[in-house]
Amino acid sequence: MKYYKYIAMILICGGTAFNANALTIDPAVDCGAGNIDCAALSLPPGPSNPAAEISTIESVFSVMPGLLSLLYKNDVGEGEKDGAPFDPWYETTYANTPDDPSGATIAWQGMGMDPSISCPECYLYVKGGRSQDPNVYIFNLGTAADLALWNGTDDLVLENFWPAQGAISHVAIYGFVSEIPVPAAFWLFGTALIGFIGISRRTRV
Repeated sequence: MKYYKYIAMILICGGTAFNANALTIDPAVDCGAGNIDCAALSLPPGPSNPAAEISTIESVFSVMPGLLSLLYKNDVGEGEKDGAPFDPWYETTYANTPDDPSGATIAWQGMGMDPSISCPECYLYVKGGRSQDPNVYIFNLGTAADLALWNGTDDLVLENFWPAQGAISHVAIYGFVSEIPVPAAFWLFGTALIGFIGISRRTRV
């Protein structure tokens, strides 16, 4: 019995070990002159939608149209309301002020082989308030030119976004995805269930 306890502890530790590091993004540091992995934009004020944001990313980073899709989105005060495919596996915590934050942490909530966003083709979209100039930052998380390559499981720590007022409106991640893999926990549960059914049938015979 004690062997099962050891195995369970190893699985738990192994699952949480994936999320031990962080990629910090600060527009003052990572969006300087000549940085090809960042775009600081002043867009017309008002609400935006995924289609408009995708169009902006395609234009700025010369992405072929039709390849990007919304992977994850979190609105300040409203959470994950857009039904993006990776919403169940990520959580955003905002910092400094509850309603007009200037910082945030996007953390993967999965364990082991649970789904995570796969770069190299993914973009972080950070939208600010109406009066900010620029009011949008976009970061290419899929190259190692001016930003570190994000592995999809490390925390994304956002710092100093409009620090004078603090006005992040929402954060979103866009990228290429063909299908969302089924969580490893589902396969383990399914395999165990089939095993129990087989054992049950044998004992009845």
